[in-house]
Amino acid sequence: MENNSLIQVNKLVKIFNKGIQQDERIVLDHFSCKISEKELFFITGPNGIGKTVFAKCLAGLMSFDSGEIIIGNCKFEKRIDRVEALKLGIEYLPQILPKPKNFTGYELLSLNYPPNGIFFRCANIRKAVQNISSKFNLEFDLPLDKSITDFTTSDIQKLYIIRALLSEARILILDEPTANLETQEAAKLGEMLEWLVKQSNLTALVIAQPQQQYALQKAKIKIFTPKGFENRSVEQIKISKQCKRLRKGIGWKFRMNLNSEEKINIDTGMIVSIRGPSIKTFYVVGEKIAACDPSLIEPIAPEKSWWDNEESAPPNPLIRYIPFDGIEQGLAIDLDLIDNCIINHWKNKNWIRFKIAIHRPSVKEFLLIPIIDALNISHSEEKFLVGNLSGGNRQRLIISRSCYGKVDLLVAGGIFRGLDTEGIDLVIRLLHKKAANDGMSVILLSTGPDKEVNVVEDLISDLQLKFLDGKLIHR
Repeated sequence: MENNSLIQVNKLVKIFNKGIQQDERIVLDHFSCKISEKELFFITGPNGIGKTVFAKCLAGLMSFDSGEIIIGNCKFEKRIDRVEALKLGIEYLPQILPKPKNFTGYELLSLNYPPNGIFFRCANIRKAVQNISSKFNLEFDLPLDKSITDFTTSDIQKLYIIRALLSEARILILDEPTANLETQEAAKLGEMLEWLVKQSNLTALVIAQPQQQYALQKAKIKIFTPKGFENRSVEQIKISKQCKRLRKGIGWKFRMNLNSEEKINIDTGMIVSIRGPSIKTFYVVGEKIAACDPSLIEPIAPEKSWWDNEESAPPNPLIRYIPFDGIEQGLAIDLDLIDNCIINHWKNKNWIRFKIAIHRPSVKEFLLIPIIDALNISHSEEKFLVGNLSGGNRQRLIISRSCYGKVDLLVAGGIFRGLDTEGIDLVIRLLHKKAANDGMSVILLSTGPDKEVNVVEDLISDLQLKFLDGKLIHR
């Protein structure tokens, strides 16, 4: 192996459902690459192409069918044992990080510290964290003596990075670390990683989408393919053009100022982009909209002929809400695709039998297949566990499931996060189709100066607003 190469991968092959002809899928096809030490790598590529599979093979969390991985002077075939990977200093941080209940920050850090297994003492952990902070000249600013249940997503990311540093990690793999972070927090995380790589012997591999590149300005960009990395620039996102929409169905009155009665009309099938300072603010706004809180939003009745009765407002408008952490909160990763599709749609005459039983073949035909096909979600079978989907495909599943059926209003936070170019284009087409054919209105919530995502939202939206000091203003 070359002197400056820390990791060398030779002709790695990974096949899912091997031996099952219908479902067999080659994810890594004689994949080869070299990774230098003391570098920061930004690994990007389409959803479901195998980025996470490669990372898990490298971290000893998944076996491979053939090929070899060489780390330092150690050669591995078929699999890297996870214990051996930890001894080599390989730490893997998944997109959704565990938050054990009733654990404080110090208690979580103690789970793998110290490496020699000496009995845990809180004072030892405090001292170790102080040493790490001094060594790298970093202020973590975390309430480590409090329950991590109340930690923000950004705090959890920092906590696990501290944990990796305490275990003297040489190789840190982060899978979609910025997907659920606000833009400013993502940029700070990127600065921290760049600083750590510069000040230590750490090699960091960050798996993310092209639009998240802003967080890692100094990283070496690697385009992932099943055969290896390609040294080319990240492709620009191509936006599908807007389509004409059918103005039929429910409209909405949306309150512009929380301190006054000023309101704005959102027409049927209208797409509105609202940008704001923080995800925390939008959690409150999103939940109020989803609950159809009259203090913030109220439906406007269409022509009376559109529904059967003589009420002055449409009956029970259907609002679907995708929060910023929709992947974490909205999917059961230990259940299969059918079970996850039913979550929003279990009351349906097409698959409910005798009001108590769910007919799974009908669910597959009338629910699963349309949801899968709408956004081209990569899977092998309906019994495929959602936990085995890539982060981008999980995001597609959340969006497609939320758009299924007659939806009057979709409220979505960070809807394009974690999606590749194809995924973004498919979501745009789906939103346009639902707006044109079903009259679904859409409110897109986003934060920060994420330029490419902002360009997408601005191009597809009919109205662009900004949330500032409790008031919506036109952009």
